[in-house]
Amino acid sequence: MSIVFILLNANWYQTHHRQVLRGFANLEWRPAAAWLLNFGGMWERDGLTGTTFSPRFSVSFHLSPQDTLRLGATRAYRTPSIFDARGDARASPTFANPGNSLGLPAGPLTPGSIYVRDFLGDPSIKPEKLDSVELGYLADWRDRRMSLDLRLYREHIPNRILSLPELSNCGIFALGACLAGNVDVALNAQDVKVYGAEYQWRWQPFEATRLLLNQALIRIDANLLGVATSADSILRERIRKHAEASAPRHATTLMLMQRLPLGVHFSGTYHFIDKMQWTRNTAQEVAPYRRLDLRLAYPFSLGGKRGEIAYVVQNANGDHAEFKFDRVFTERQWLTLRLDL
Repeated sequence: MSIVFILLNANWYQTHHRQVLRGFANLEWRPAAAWLLNFGGMWERDGLTGTTFSPRFSVSFHLSPQDTLRLGATRAYRTPSIFDARGDARASPTFANPGNSLGLPAGPLTPGSIYVRDFLGDPSIKPEKLDSVELGYLADWRDRRMSLDLRLYREHIPNRILSLPELSNCGIFALGACLAGNVDVALNAQDVKVYGAEYQWRWQPFEATRLLLNQALIRIDANLLGVATSADSILRERIRKHAEASAPRHATTLMLMQRLPLGVHFSGTYHFIDKMQWTRNTAQEVAPYRRLDLRLAYPFSLGGKRGEIAYVVQNANGDHAEFKFDRVFTERQWLTLRLDL
Protein backbone atom coordinates (compact mmCIF):
# COMPACT_ATOMS: atom_id res chain seq x y z
CA MET A 1 0.00 0.00 0.00
CA SER A 2 1.24 3.49 -0.78
CA ILE A 3 0.05 6.88 0.50
CA VAL A 4 0.65 10.34 -0.89
CA PHE A 5 -0.15 13.74 0.66
CA ILE A 6 -1.08 16.37 -1.93
CA LEU A 7 -0.62 19.86 -0.52
CA LEU A 8 -2.70 22.76 -1.81
CA ASN A 9 -1.66 25.29 0.82
CA ALA A 10 -0.17 25.30 4.25
CA ASN A 11 -3.53 24.67 5.97
CA TRP A 12 -5.18 22.01 3.81
CA TYR A 13 -4.26 18.63 2.41
CA GLN A 14 -5.84 15.44 1.17
CA THR A 15 -4.71 11.90 1.79
CA HIS A 16 -5.00 9.32 -1.00
CA HIS A 17 -4.54 5.60 -0.49
CA ARG A 18 -3.65 2.90 -2.96
CA GLN A 19 -3.85 -0.84 -2.41
CA VAL A 20 -2.39 -3.31 -4.91
CA LEU A 21 -2.94 -7.08 -4.95
CA ARG A 22 -1.03 -9.38 -7.29
CA GLY A 23 -1.14 -13.06 -8.16
CA PHE A 24 1.29 -15.05 -10.33
CA ALA A 25 1.12 -18.40 -12.08
CA ASN A 26 3.41 -20.27 -14.47
CA LEU A 27 3.11 -23.57 -16.33
CA GLU A 28 5.89 -25.36 -18.22
CA TRP A 29 5.15 -28.23 -20.61
CA ARG A 30 7.49 -30.37 -22.69
CA PRO A 31 5.29 -32.30 -25.18
CA ALA A 32 8.36 -33.77 -26.92
CA ALA A 33 12.12 -33.80 -26.42
CA ALA A 34 12.66 -30.93 -28.89
CA TRP A 35 9.79 -28.74 -27.68
CA LEU A 36 9.37 -26.64 -24.56
CA LEU A 37 6.25 -24.52 -23.94
CA ASN A 38 5.79 -21.96 -21.19
CA PHE A 39 2.56 -20.26 -20.12
CA GLY A 40 2.47 -17.56 -17.47
CA GLY A 41 0.38 -14.71 -16.21
CA MET A 42 -0.03 -12.06 -13.55
CA TRP A 43 -3.36 -10.87 -12.17
CA GLU A 44 -3.31 -7.42 -10.58
CA ARG A 45 -5.98 -5.51 -8.69
CA ASP A 46 -5.14 -1.82 -8.28
CA GLY A 47 -7.17 0.47 -6.08
CA LEU A 48 -6.84 3.33 -8.59
CA THR A 49 -7.14 1.72 -12.00
CA GLY A 50 -8.99 -1.58 -11.49
CA THR A 51 -8.05 -5.10 -12.59
CA THR A 52 -5.57 -6.14 -15.27
CA PHE A 53 -4.22 -9.50 -16.47
CA SER A 54 -0.79 -9.83 -18.06
CA PRO A 55 -0.30 -13.10 -19.97
CA ARG A 56 2.92 -14.49 -21.42
CA PHE A 57 3.49 -17.39 -23.82
CA SER A 58 6.75 -18.74 -25.20
CA VAL A 59 7.77 -21.80 -27.17
CA SER A 60 11.30 -23.14 -27.73
CA PHE A 61 12.29 -25.62 -30.40
CA HIS A 62 15.68 -27.35 -30.27
CA LEU A 63 17.00 -27.66 -33.81
CA SER A 64 19.94 -29.58 -32.34
CA PRO A 65 21.56 -29.96 -28.92
CA GLN A 66 23.42 -26.71 -29.70
CA ASP A 67 20.80 -24.63 -31.56
CA THR A 68 17.45 -23.39 -30.23
CA LEU A 69 14.71 -21.22 -31.73
CA ARG A 70 12.28 -19.42 -29.44
CA LEU A 71 9.09 -17.42 -30.00
CA GLY A 72 7.42 -15.37 -27.29
CA ALA A 73 4.48 -13.02 -26.85
CA THR A 74 3.50 -11.04 -23.79
CA ARG A 75 1.23 -8.27 -22.58
CA ALA A 76 2.18 -6.06 -19.64
CA TYR A 77 0.73 -3.02 -17.89
CA ARG A 78 2.29 -0.04 -16.11
CA THR A 79 -0.15 1.50 -13.69
CA PRO A 80 -0.13 5.30 -13.35
CA SER A 81 1.19 6.85 -10.18
CA ILE A 82 -1.07 8.33 -7.51
CA PHE A 83 0.11 11.75 -8.66
CA ASP A 84 -0.91 10.97 -12.27
CA ALA A 85 -4.44 10.08 -11.13
CA ARG A 86 -5.04 12.36 -8.12
CA GLY A 87 -2.34 15.03 -8.15
CA ASP A 88 -3.20 18.71 -7.73
CA ALA A 89 -0.13 20.96 -7.63
CA ARG A 90 -0.51 24.70 -7.17
CA ALA A 91 1.91 27.55 -6.55
CA SER A 92 1.35 30.95 -5.00
CA PRO A 93 3.52 33.54 -6.77
CA THR A 94 3.31 36.22 -4.08
CA PHE A 95 6.62 37.77 -5.12
CA ALA A 96 4.97 39.65 -8.03
CA ASN A 97 1.57 40.67 -9.30
CA PRO A 98 0.75 39.23 -12.74
CA GLY A 99 -2.54 41.10 -12.59
CA ASN A 100 -2.37 42.54 -16.09
CA SER A 101 -1.86 39.14 -17.73
CA LEU A 102 -4.73 37.68 -15.65
CA GLY A 103 -7.09 40.57 -16.25
CA LEU A 104 -6.86 41.68 -12.62
CA PRO A 105 -6.09 45.15 -11.37
CA ALA A 106 -2.42 45.79 -10.70
CA GLY A 107 -1.34 46.16 -7.12
CA PRO A 108 0.24 44.29 -4.24
CA LEU A 109 -0.86 40.72 -3.54
CA THR A 110 -1.29 39.19 -0.12
CA PRO A 111 0.07 35.67 0.47
CA GLY A 112 -2.46 33.11 -0.71
CA SER A 113 -4.58 35.56 -2.72
CA ILE A 114 -3.62 33.88 -5.99
CA TYR A 115 -2.73 30.30 -6.97
CA VAL A 116 -1.53 29.03 -10.32
CA ARG A 117 -2.34 25.37 -10.85
CA ASP A 118 0.67 23.57 -12.36
CA PHE A 119 -0.68 20.01 -12.55
CA LEU A 120 -4.00 18.21 -12.23
CA GLY A 121 -4.36 14.42 -12.13
CA ASP A 122 -6.93 12.54 -14.19
CA PRO A 123 -8.95 9.98 -12.14
CA SER A 124 -10.02 8.21 -15.36
CA ILE A 125 -6.46 7.60 -16.59
CA LYS A 126 -5.79 4.04 -17.77
CA PRO A 127 -2.70 1.87 -17.21
CA GLU A 128 -0.17 1.89 -20.03
CA LYS A 129 -0.40 -1.31 -22.05
CA LEU A 130 2.61 -2.97 -23.69
CA ASP A 131 2.24 -5.77 -26.28
CA SER A 132 5.50 -7.47 -27.22
CA VAL A 133 6.42 -10.20 -29.72
CA GLU A 134 9.94 -11.60 -30.05
CA LEU A 135 11.78 -14.19 -32.10
CA GLY A 136 15.08 -15.49 -30.77
CA TYR A 137 17.90 -17.85 -31.68
CA LEU A 138 20.38 -19.30 -29.18
CA ALA A 139 23.52 -21.17 -30.25
CA ASP A 140 25.99 -22.84 -27.90
CA TRP A 141 28.86 -24.08 -30.06
CA ARG A 142 31.04 -25.58 -27.36
CA ASP A 143 33.42 -27.29 -29.76
CA ARG A 144 34.27 -23.83 -31.13
CA ARG A 145 34.20 -22.14 -27.70
CA MET A 146 31.56 -19.80 -29.05
CA SER A 147 27.96 -18.78 -28.32
CA LEU A 148 25.39 -16.48 -29.95
CA ASP A 149 22.16 -15.07 -28.52
CA LEU A 150 20.02 -13.21 -31.09
CA ARG A 151 16.67 -11.49 -30.56
CA LEU A 152 14.26 -9.68 -32.90
CA TYR A 153 11.31 -7.91 -31.32
CA ARG A 154 8.38 -5.55 -31.77
CA GLU A 155 6.79 -3.64 -28.91
CA HIS A 156 3.60 -1.56 -29.03
CA ILE A 157 2.34 0.93 -26.43
CA PRO A 158 -1.03 2.24 -27.71
CA ASN A 159 -1.72 4.56 -24.74
CA ARG A 160 1.52 5.93 -23.33
CA ILE A 161 0.99 8.39 -20.47
CA LEU A 162 2.22 11.95 -21.06
CA SER A 163 1.92 15.20 -19.14
CA LEU A 164 0.35 17.70 -21.56
CA PRO A 165 -1.07 21.23 -21.15
CA GLU A 166 -4.84 21.57 -21.10
CA LEU A 167 -6.91 24.75 -20.89
CA SER A 168 -8.91 24.74 -17.66
CA ASN A 169 -11.46 27.10 -16.14
CA CYS A 170 -9.69 26.63 -12.83
CA GLY A 171 -6.13 26.87 -14.05
CA ILE A 172 -5.76 30.03 -11.95
CA PHE A 173 -7.40 30.80 -8.60
CA ALA A 174 -7.34 34.56 -8.06
CA LEU A 175 -9.06 36.42 -5.24
CA GLY A 176 -11.54 33.57 -4.79
CA ALA A 177 -12.40 33.26 -8.50
CA CYS A 178 -11.49 30.56 -11.06
CA LEU A 179 -9.86 31.89 -14.21
CA ALA A 180 -8.81 30.12 -17.39
CA GLY A 181 -5.22 28.94 -17.65
CA ASN A 182 -3.08 26.11 -18.97
CA VAL A 183 -2.69 23.15 -16.61
CA ASP A 184 -0.47 20.10 -17.17
CA VAL A 185 -2.59 16.93 -17.10
CA ALA A 186 -1.55 13.26 -17.21
CA LEU A 187 -3.22 11.71 -20.28
CA ASN A 188 -3.11 8.48 -22.26
CA ALA A 189 -1.85 10.49 -25.19
CA GLN A 190 0.70 8.67 -27.35
CA ASP A 191 0.91 5.61 -29.58
CA VAL A 192 4.47 4.19 -29.61
CA LYS A 193 5.90 1.32 -31.65
CA VAL A 194 9.43 -0.01 -31.05
CA TYR A 195 11.24 -2.27 -33.52
CA GLY A 196 14.57 -3.76 -32.54
CA ALA A 197 17.27 -6.37 -32.99
CA GLU A 198 20.02 -7.24 -30.53
CA TYR A 199 22.61 -9.95 -30.15
CA GLN A 200 25.46 -11.06 -27.93
CA TRP A 201 28.40 -13.06 -29.33
CA ARG A 202 31.02 -14.71 -27.11
CA TRP A 203 34.21 -16.40 -28.25
CA GLN A 204 37.15 -17.90 -26.41
CA PRO A 205 39.74 -18.53 -29.14
CA PHE A 206 42.42 -19.42 -26.57
CA GLU A 207 42.35 -20.52 -22.95
CA ALA A 208 43.57 -17.08 -21.80
CA THR A 209 41.56 -14.94 -24.25
CA ARG A 210 37.88 -14.05 -24.33
CA LEU A 211 35.98 -11.77 -26.70
CA LEU A 212 32.47 -10.40 -26.28
CA LEU A 213 30.44 -8.36 -28.77
CA ASN A 214 27.02 -6.80 -28.07
CA GLN A 215 24.97 -4.81 -30.56
CA ALA A 216 21.49 -3.30 -30.42
CA LEU A 217 19.52 -1.65 -33.22
CA ILE A 218 16.32 0.24 -32.35
CA ARG A 219 13.72 2.22 -34.27
CA ILE A 220 10.86 4.06 -32.54
CA ASP A 221 7.73 5.46 -34.20
CA ALA A 222 5.46 7.71 -32.11
CA ASN A 223 2.27 9.70 -32.73
CA LEU A 224 -0.01 11.74 -30.48
CA LEU A 225 -3.52 10.40 -30.09
CA GLY A 226 -6.58 12.61 -30.55
CA VAL A 227 -6.65 13.91 -26.97
CA ALA A 228 -7.86 17.30 -25.79
CA THR A 229 -4.73 19.37 -25.30
CA SER A 230 -3.75 22.99 -25.77
CA ALA A 231 -0.24 21.98 -26.88
CA ASP A 232 0.79 23.97 -29.96
CA SER A 233 2.45 22.48 -33.04
CA ILE A 234 5.94 23.23 -31.70
CA LEU A 235 5.36 21.28 -28.47
CA ARG A 236 3.65 18.43 -30.35
CA GLU A 237 6.67 18.09 -32.65
CA ARG A 238 9.03 18.26 -29.68
CA ILE A 239 7.13 15.44 -27.96
CA ARG A 240 7.19 13.26 -31.07
CA LYS A 241 10.88 13.92 -31.69
CA HIS A 242 11.80 13.11 -28.10
CA ALA A 243 9.93 9.79 -28.14
CA GLU A 244 11.57 8.70 -31.38
CA ALA A 245 15.06 9.79 -30.22
CA SER A 246 14.75 8.58 -26.61
CA ALA A 247 16.95 5.54 -27.29
CA PRO A 248 20.09 5.35 -29.44
CA ARG A 249 19.37 3.75 -32.82
CA HIS A 250 22.66 1.89 -32.64
CA ALA A 251 24.73 0.76 -29.66
CA THR A 252 27.81 -1.48 -29.72
CA THR A 253 30.03 -2.89 -26.98
CA LEU A 254 33.22 -4.85 -27.72
CA MET A 255 35.19 -6.35 -24.83
CA LEU A 256 38.54 -8.17 -24.69
CA MET A 257 39.59 -10.10 -21.56
CA GLN A 258 43.15 -11.41 -21.53
CA ARG A 259 45.24 -13.25 -18.94
CA LEU A 260 48.86 -12.08 -19.05
CA PRO A 261 52.04 -13.60 -17.58
CA LEU A 262 52.56 -13.47 -13.79
CA GLY A 263 48.80 -13.78 -13.25
CA VAL A 264 48.00 -10.26 -14.46
CA HIS A 265 44.52 -9.72 -15.93
CA PHE A 266 43.80 -7.17 -18.67
CA SER A 267 40.44 -6.03 -20.01
CA GLY A 268 39.51 -3.39 -22.55
CA THR A 269 35.96 -2.30 -23.37
CA TYR A 270 34.96 -0.18 -26.35
CA HIS A 271 31.52 1.44 -26.53
CA PHE A 272 29.77 3.18 -29.40
CA ILE A 273 26.51 4.94 -28.54
CA ASP A 274 24.48 6.66 -31.25
CA LYS A 275 22.85 10.04 -30.74
CA MET A 276 19.81 10.28 -28.45
CA GLN A 277 17.66 12.78 -26.55
CA TRP A 278 17.03 12.32 -22.83
CA THR A 279 14.12 14.75 -22.29
CA ARG A 280 11.75 16.65 -24.55
CA ASN A 281 13.05 19.93 -23.14
CA THR A 282 16.68 19.17 -23.96
CA ALA A 283 17.91 21.77 -26.44
CA GLN A 284 19.47 19.18 -28.72
CA GLU A 285 20.36 15.52 -28.96
CA VAL A 286 23.53 14.18 -27.38
CA ALA A 287 25.93 13.49 -30.25
CA PRO A 288 27.17 9.94 -30.93
CA TYR A 289 30.21 9.07 -28.86
CA ARG A 290 32.88 6.42 -28.50
CA ARG A 291 34.38 5.41 -25.19
CA LEU A 292 37.34 3.18 -24.32
CA ASP A 293 37.82 1.78 -20.80
CA LEU A 294 40.97 -0.12 -19.75
CA ARG A 295 41.71 -2.19 -16.65
CA LEU A 296 44.89 -3.92 -15.47
CA ALA A 297 44.62 -6.08 -12.35
CA TYR A 298 46.98 -8.23 -10.31
CA PRO A 299 45.38 -10.75 -7.91
CA PHE A 300 47.54 -11.82 -4.97
CA SER A 301 47.48 -13.77 -1.75
CA LEU A 302 48.66 -12.31 1.57
CA GLY A 303 48.64 -14.29 4.78
CA GLY A 304 46.11 -16.72 3.34
CA LYS A 305 43.81 -13.86 2.33
CA ARG A 306 43.01 -13.01 -1.26
CA GLY A 307 43.39 -9.53 -2.66
CA GLU A 308 43.70 -7.53 -5.86
CA ILE A 309 45.34 -4.30 -6.94
CA ALA A 310 43.99 -2.72 -10.12
CA TYR A 311 44.63 0.30 -12.29
CA VAL A 312 41.59 1.63 -14.23
CA VAL A 313 41.31 4.21 -16.99
CA GLN A 314 37.87 5.34 -18.14
CA ASN A 315 37.31 7.29 -21.35
CA ALA A 316 40.90 6.73 -22.44
CA ASN A 317 40.16 7.90 -25.99
CA GLY A 318 39.05 11.46 -25.08
CA ASP A 319 36.16 13.50 -23.71
CA HIS A 320 32.52 13.11 -24.73
CA ALA A 321 29.08 14.37 -23.67
CA GLU A 322 26.63 12.19 -21.75
CA PHE A 323 22.96 12.82 -20.84
CA LYS A 324 23.18 16.41 -22.15
CA PHE A 325 25.41 17.97 -24.77
CA ASP A 326 26.97 20.31 -22.19
CA ARG A 327 27.73 17.60 -19.58
CA VAL A 328 31.18 16.42 -20.59
CA PHE A 329 32.63 13.14 -19.33
CA THR A 330 36.42 13.46 -19.10
CA GLU A 331 39.16 10.86 -18.75
CA ARG A 332 39.36 9.32 -15.28
CA GLN A 333 42.07 7.18 -13.70
CA TRP A 334 42.30 5.51 -10.33
CA LEU A 335 44.08 2.75 -8.41
CA THR A 336 42.13 0.29 -6.26
CA LEU A 337 43.14 -2.19 -3.60
CA ARG A 338 40.88 -5.02 -2.47
CA LEU A 339 41.56 -7.40 0.39
CA ASP A 340 39.16 -10.22 1.29
CA LEU A 341 39.10 -10.59 5.08
